[in-house]
Amino acid sequence: MLTRDLSFIFLLGLLAFACKDNIKTTDTRLVENVAVDDSTLTTNFMDTLSGCYQMTKNRDTAYLKLKTSNKKVTGTLDYNIYEKDSNKGEINGNIKDSLIRAYYTFQSEGVTSVREVVFKIKAGQLIEGMGTIMVKNDSAFFLKDSTGFRFADTQPFVKVPCKE
Repeated sequence: MLTRDLSFIFLLGLLAFACKDNIKTTDTRLVENVAVDDSTLTTNFMDTLSGCYQMTKNRDTAYLKLKTSNKKVTGTLDYNIYEKDSNKGEINGNIKDSLIRAYYTFQSEGVTSVREVVFKIKAGQLIEGMGTIMVKNDSAFFLKDSTGFRFADTQPFVKVPCKE
């Protein structure tokens, strides 16, 4: 049930990109507010955070390859949602308060789009979050003052060996 809900939310975002309306907003409720002292982000922690992660839920998969340095994160992110077009692209962002907030620039159906993504760092896993977004043209962003995100603990990205 949660997979269908998250897939539906994801598809709504893609639909919004396709429609290219000037501005739309979507509202979600605060489920969890994460605040952790940045001093927990030690060099050793940053080194272990780098690597590859995979999310698998039924026939939906996603693969994330991260590189971290000085609270910065870069990498690639690929979504393969069953019976939907795949999305493949790059992420570039920052780590703060045990959250990765990044911009995901991706290709889908020959169109380049940008979507802000957020992941909670939790017990060696990354949990993708949803929040209030604004859509403008082919880009989706969390509202500037957005600190409340919903995290799908049932769909974690778990660390896996990197694909060559």
